[in-house]
Formats: sequence, C-alpha cells, structure tokens
Amino acid sequence: MRLLNFQEREATWQVLALLVSMVVVHAIYEIVVRPTAEIELQRQAVFAEAEAPPADLPESGVAAKVAVVIKDYEQEACFIALFWALAIMWMKVQKLRFARRLLSFPGRNGEASFLETRDTDMILSQPQDRAKFADVLEHVRQRGFSGAVLYQAADACLDRFFTTHSVSDATAAMKARCEMAAERQDTELALVRYLTWAIPSLGFIGTVRGISAALGQAEEATRGNIGPVTESLGVAFNSTFVALLISLIIMLLLHKLQEVQESLVLDSQEHCQHHLLRYLRERVSADVSPTEG
Repeated sequence: MRLLNFQEREATWQVLALLVSMVVVHAIYEIVVRPTAEIELQRQAVFAEAEAPPADLPESGVAAKVAVVIKDYEQEACFIALFWALAIMWMKVQKLRFARRLLSFPGRNGEASFLETRDTDMILSQPQDRAKFADVLEHVRQRGFSGAVLYQAADACLDRFFTTHSVSDATAAMKARCEMAAERQDTELALVRYLTWAIPSLGFIGTVRGISAALGQAEEATRGNIGPVTESLGVAFNSTFVALLISLIIMLLLHKLQEVQESLVLDSQEHCQHHLLRYLRERVSADVSPTEG
C-alpha cells in the first residue's frame, strides 16, 4: 500500500475503526461480560446471605472476577476508546514502516541510496544534474513515496540548491522540511492524545456516579443493608481503576510511537547529509574580470 493511499484513507480509517470498536466491544459486553458478572454477583449474594455456604456452590474464577470489575458502562466506553486509539496508532505505524523503506531504496544502477545516481563525485547546479535528479525524484514519487520524510527533505534540498546555487541554503531547506515533517507527525497524534486524556475522565464519571448512588442509599445502609452501598462504591472504584490502567497502556504506546516518528525524521536527515549534501558543489565562475591598473 502506498503512502499516498495511507494519507487519503486515514480519516475513513478512523471513522471505521470507531464503529468497529463500538460494535465489537458492545457485543462482547452483552454476550460475555455482563452475563458472567451477573452470575458472579448472584453467587456472591447467595454466599453472603447463607449462614453456611451451599456445598454445591461453585467457586468464582478469575474471568468472573474480572467481569465484575469491568461490567459497567464507563469501563465499556474506556475499552472502546482503547481499541480506537490502538487502531489509529496501528495505521500510523504502517505509514512509518512504509516511509522507512525509502531509507534503503536503492538507486537504478545498484547504488546504496536512490540519491546516489551520479557519474562523478560532485553535483553541480547545472541543467544536466537538475534534469537527472528530477527524473530520480519522479521515479520515487511514482512508487508512492511522495509523502515520506526523506523524499520531501531531498526534494526541498535539491530545489533550493538548483535555484540558489548555494549549499548552505540547500542544507537549511532540508532541515526546515524535516522540522516541518516532525511537527506534522506530532499533530496527527492529536486524537490519540485526546483519547489518552478522555479515558481517565470517563473513569471519573463512573466514580461520581457510583458515589452519588452510594450516598442515595445511605438510609438503606443505616438499616443494616449495606449491599447496595457496597455495590455502588464498587462501581466508583472499579471504573477509576480500569480507566487509569487503560490510560497507562495508551500513554506507553503513544510515547513509543513518538519515539519511532522522531527516529524516522533524524534518520532521514542523516541520510540526506550522507548521500546528498556532501556531494553538492557550488560552481565558481571562470569569467573573472581583469583588474584595471
């Protein structure tokens, strides 16, 4: 899949990922999680009310205990946000993997880099070299790498060099384009950062709902029935626990993704310096006016 296709389909992918996450997570909750949690809560109620636990009462497993912890709607929303964020980050990883392939994309004559397509060790600001590199960049663009950081940096570098005939200007253009690409990559993660913030907020909503319900059942607790209060407090604490745990997972993966993005930008900049910038030469005019005596 080409990088251009990634960019065109990214918005559609995000919407599709949200819909699939909502459908799949809700289906799992309705079919597995909530029925399992209901059975476990009934088992606990029987155990609490009986003076002697029935001999045939089955012991609760780990899956049943986990179902009780994650059974509420706030936890369901947190898992939907988790899988949505994972889908978005997976798409970003695929884009980065494709863009990184350009770092090892060979030249047409077997060179280590597609930028090494010269007959000499120098690149001069002359029409022949400009036409040659225009053909090279077009060949790479047709392979779908036009959105890659390395392509954009090399294109900006060569365009500035053949326009100004200055190596320092070409270097500045290459670095500016790499910085711009890094900022764009960081901006594309805005939705994931929002979800990282939103998930703990969903957990706090469950906390407020659970505590409010517990306060509303305080009169019942004074009569000796503390079951409803305990259940409401469980909603409060479980929602916060699950939300914070999911948030930690997303934050870890987000930082790793940012590390990969920054590494790609730095490697692209280093690739340009090693395979392109060091071969640029400014032409010195041979027509020197004689000094009048």
